[in-house]
Amino acid sequence: MKILILSFGNGGMLHYAVDIINSISRIKENSICFLTTDLWNEFSDNVHQEQIMENRNIYLTIKAFNPDVIHITSFHPFLLLLISKIKKYRIVYTMHDCISHPYGYSLIKKFKLKLVFNRFTQAYLLKYVNDIVTLSSFVAGELYIKYKRKSFMIPLVNYKDKFESISKDSVYEFDKDYINVLLFGSLGKYKGIDTVFNCVKFISVNRQYAHIRFVVAGRVISNIKKENNENLIFIDQFIQDGMIDNLFKGCSLVFLPYIEASQSGVYSLAMSYSIPILSSSVGSFNEYGYYYSNGICYYNDDPQNILEQIIEVAKLEKKRDTKFDKNFLAKKYLDIYEQNI
Repeated sequence: MKILILSFGNGGMLHYAVDIINSISRIKENSICFLTTDLWNEFSDNVHQEQIMENRNIYLTIKAFNPDVIHITSFHPFLLLLISKIKKYRIVYTMHDCISHPYGYSLIKKFKLKLVFNRFTQAYLLKYVNDIVTLSSFVAGELYIKYKRKSFMIPLVNYKDKFESISKDSVYEFDKDYINVLLFGSLGKYKGIDTVFNCVKFISVNRQYAHIRFVVAGRVISNIKKENNENLIFIDQFIQDGMIDNLFKGCSLVFLPYIEASQSGVYSLAMSYSIPILSSSVGSFNEYGYYYSNGICYYNDDPQNILEQIIEVAKLEKKRDTKFDKNFLAKKYLDIYEQNI
């Protein structure tokens, strides 16, 4: 089968596409063309990777490859121009979010987001799509309510091996005298940084929690005051893929105090590393806690409650969860691709 994977963006969007390709390319009968705005390191011999630019005529590349199926793995405004030109092909589209999450954005950014990601543009895109993939029941439900479209729900995986293979020196050395609580990824208000500040403030006057340290690793994109102290460390930079492995292997647990979310690649990556997770209960986090026994949600954002839960979650034994291995992922996606071919 000839499969074309079309990916826009870096970070989590790229990692999602890479995991699909690495899973399905193990079946050598599959010929895969990967068109991406950001290149990955390497793939098996049956994968052709090509970098695309937004202003390039992607259609010519698609026509030359003549795929059996095209899987668009993330949204981009350029798709609104491309989609009608490729309607003769079988199209699978992954919808990461049904409703955008503009919490904490500037008015200009909110306006731009609504301009390209709204009910009308999504409806236009979806009318050319044969099958939709959602990454949680939460988004699948939103999709059906808003557009009356059913989807194939496949939990979001984020395999650690792609980061282990390119691991290099750590950007931060964890002090093992602390419970090291990792917040990972570019950080905006919607990811709950105020919850961290409240916890750190509480620690400053309740020193029985002084052995808890929050490590925020990633570009801080909002107007947030960044001051390091004993219990709060900011690594305010873009975290390259080669730095990810040591961060996840060094921390005690991953913390996701999000205010808004659909699902999270950080959550899925912590699952792959068998790291305990403490998260809010927004979006699909309750659902993913069902998949992963070390994924714990909190329902009371009082600082003392969160700090007590951090202590308990940090004691959890690291468990390898194998239910979402690469055979699982390959079967799920190939079953969708093979329909009506």
